Amino acid sequence: MTVVDACAGMDETLSAHNKLLLEHMLLGGDSATWQQAREIVISPLPLITLGMAVNHVTPIALRLEVPDPFTIYRALRFTLRRRG
Repeated sequence: MTVVDACAGMDETLSAHNKLLLEHMLLGGDSATWQQAREIVISPLPLITLGMAVNHVTPIALRLEVPDPFTIYRALRFTLRRRG
């Protein structure tokens, strides 16, 4: 199971489209993809979006940029740890 498969949306699953967006970000997404992906709910309880998770693992000075693949990965792992 990949880190993307372990994430869950509001109904405990991620749509195929949202999975593709997350996978694209893990490969080095662009600004347009980031604008879409940042709103994806990756944990229903506690409620965490990708953008919220990235903010938790990124210094304030770097939050205006498109996150690199490693930051996306760290954000997804942070969320999975929070879910327990």
